[in-house]
Amino acid sequence: MHYRLRLFMLASAAALWLPAEEQPDLAIVHRIRTEAFENSKVMDHMFHLTDVNVQRIPESCGLGRRQGPGVWIV
Repeated sequence: MHYRLRLFMLASAAALWLPAEEQPDLAIVHRIRTEAFENSKVMDHMFHLTDVNVQRIPESCGLGRRQGPGVWIV
């Protein structure tokens, strides 16, 4: 058990000291960041999940007690 732990710790420490073989392409990184921050639809999806569809949560005010949680899934 201790042998495996020591081996794992040694391999982890060695991985930290090894230099990366390639430098990242900064143009691609910038393009990905620009796409993520300027064209992201995450907040739109969260708005629809929380504000628009909130009445579909079982036992909420918009859904009667006689209707079960499986009624709106159809």
